[in-house]
Amino acid sequence: MLVDEAHATGVLGANGHGTMEHYGLTGKADIVTGTFSKAVGAIGGYVCGSKKLTQYIQYSSRPYIFSTAPFIPSMVAAHEALNIIEEEPAIRAKLWENITYTRNRLKSAGFNIGDSETSILPIIIGNDYKVKEMAYRLHEANIYVNPVPYPAVPRKQTRVKLTVSAEFSVQQLDYALSQIELIGRQLEIIN
Repeated sequence: MLVDEAHATGVLGANGHGTMEHYGLTGKADIVTGTFSKAVGAIGGYVCGSKKLTQYIQYSSRPYIFSTAPFIPSMVAAHEALNIIEEEPAIRAKLWENITYTRNRLKSAGFNIGDSETSILPIIIGNDYKVKEMAYRLHEANIYVNPVPYPAVPRKQTRVKLTVSAEFSVQQLDYALSQIELIGRQLEIIN
């Protein structure tokens, strides 16, 4: 079994260890992958597994073969961020308050947000033009989102991705959500 912890590290699990901890499956996967670019706020990623499997990946992976060593300050930052994730559960509690608040507002406005269980929430639109236009208009309102058009996802699943942070205030969330709702109505994504 392969588990990608990219969206779960720092968010899911009693200690922020991700999907495996959240579902009580720690140590059950053959291979675990993840990134430091989401909740950890650094650059880099990881692949964990048996020595034999990770060596195979290491020696047969073109991106690995032609890459350089990780940037040490980024690795130090990732290490410190992982320590903070474990040692300061109040940050994760605040994150979950913000996730729940954002999810509830989006659902009550009529957006299709799928069933994400992490801080990365999709607004599923199913129309490439509207995805790109919504992202553009939100960027103009100083709200950064990621458009995800076809072929990154199936045509009917094109979306805009929001990333919720523990650092956002309710006022910041309200501003962003009011702009999302306004643009959603303008583009006839919601009524």
